[in-house]
Amino acid sequence: MSISAEAIVRTLEAPEVKPRPEKKSTRLQGDAIELFEPEPWPEPVDGAVVLTDVAETLQLHMAMRDVDTYVVALWCAHTHVFDRFSHTPRLAITGPAPECGKTVLLSHLIGNLVNRPQSTDNMSPAAFFRMASSYQPTFLIDEIDAWLRADNDLPGAINGGFDRHGGVTRCVGDSQEVRQFRTYAPVAFAGITLPKKLPDPTLSRSILVELARALPGEVAEPYDRRRHKKHMLVLCRQLARWTSDSAEAIGDCDPVLPSGVLNRQADKWRPLFALAETAGGLWPEWIKRALLSEEGSHTGTKGIQLLKDIRTVLDKGHFDPAIFTDELISGLCEPEDSVWRDHNFRSKETQIKPRQLANLLAGFKCLPETIRRGTERRKGYDIHKLHTAIRRYLPD
Repeated sequence: MSISAEAIVRTLEAPEVKPRPEKKSTRLQGDAIELFEPEPWPEPVDGAVVLTDVAETLQLHMAMRDVDTYVVALWCAHTHVFDRFSHTPRLAITGPAPECGKTVLLSHLIGNLVNRPQSTDNMSPAAFFRMASSYQPTFLIDEIDAWLRADNDLPGAINGGFDRHGGVTRCVGDSQEVRQFRTYAPVAFAGITLPKKLPDPTLSRSILVELARALPGEVAEPYDRRRHKKHMLVLCRQLARWTSDSAEAIGDCDPVLPSGVLNRQADKWRPLFALAETAGGLWPEWIKRALLSEEGSHTGTKGIQLLKDIRTVLDKGHFDPAIFTDELISGLCEPEDSVWRDHNFRSKETQIKPRQLANLLAGFKCLPETIRRGTERRKGYDIHKLHTAIRRYLPD
């Protein structure tokens, strides 16, 4: 089949058809970061009162130890003034199995009490250090145990952000300019059996809150955001007002930590002790109880506190040549605020047991032995050895 001359002319004269250029989209995926900053309460706030309200609210909605509610209340307060401290402790919320209330505590209770909350179920190291540097939010990371092991860089960024001078160095831009990103920001995370899964450097920078699955009726009032969120936000605004008014006093506070609390353990607890001391009331004693009941706490810390309390027991009575073990335990547990009364908080018999007492005193060369005192003969401790340990480790 031949092509006519007219058809050839039409083809040659037809305008050139160029492909339409693709329209570049300026819309970024995802949503822009918006951080909530509470408006401070319009009237002055008593620190001890608002912290107690927070702790009691946590006790209302959660099945958790009282000492853990003290830790959480002070940790939430510290997020409003964390820039006043040299360190910001990581809060690690854990439990042995699902359905222990970890998400409720992290996202719904803590999430409504802290400053600039940023909740996430997953996060890349780049997102973490860029957000920390630009926004300094309070990171609330849930289910961290499910994905943390797959990423080796994020623990380093979280660990570095524990210290005011923490940061990461990266090359950015077309010219690959070296830039420093600050990572100093509060971080709380939740997951199952975190003491076994977190790297040791992360665990040592964390204060652990361990939850257990609640028994029927154990939670007084399950949290319902429709009914309870408004009250949580009121508490958040009151925390913001108190910490704002007391920021200078909080920053200048140099609290006295229990004997034996040193180095990184002191770094992570000092902000909470400073807040408790500034608030006053019973809070200095409550946070001390929380530290001494810390899971995995340094044995020396508890041992020193034990010697102090033994000294008090011995000063009240006449025990010569020895004090029987049951007498010593009874004396240690007599004060209403004694940490030894709740030493075994998960058992029906909560007070410290003879074997635990012996383990704590073994490091001070004070071992239980069969002692005769008068007509009685049973296990106890030589008071001369106890006094020697007290003079050696409590020179004051």
